[in-house]
Order: sequence, then C-alpha cells, then structure tokens
Amino acid sequence: MNAGPDADMGWLIEQYALRPKAPLNIFMNVGRWEGSLMLIPNRMMHHVLRAKGYDVAYREYTGGHDIVQWRATLPGALEATIGRSRE
Repeated sequence: MNAGPDADMGWLIEQYALRPKAPLNIFMNVGRWEGSLMLIPNRMMHHVLRAKGYDVAYREYTGGHDIVQWRATLPGALEATIGRSRE
C-alpha cells in the first residue's frame, strides 16, 4: 500500500479502486509525448474507472502537455463531463 497522496500517482488510482463509485462523468486526456511517467498511470486509472462503471471519455493524442492541446480539447472535455445527464 502507498504511503499517502504524495507517494506517487498510484495512491490516487488505489483510492478510486477501493471506494464506492461516485456519480461522475470523467474526461481524461494525455499526450503521448508526455512519456511513460504520465501515460502509464493514466492508462491504469482509465482501466480502474471503467472497471468501476464510471462514464469515462479517454483520449490519447500525439503531443505534449501544452496550451495548444488544452484549447483544442476543452470543448470536448466540457461536453463529456457536463453536457450529459448524470445518474
């Protein structure tokens, strides 16, 4: 078990795996140029969220962590999270 929220990204993934599902729509977006430090945990989190039954919109794109990508993805992120009715 991880030591706490500052230990690594695995802590957050573990918290979602252990707790009851919340009524959330989730959008995840990660760039392939961000490297395995970001890609692997995001893929793991996506898997855990789907297994728990969350409505997850997951996207991997060719690019990095920058404003150009955020601007391009913001409309889709808003639609995925607040544009649909909640449970």
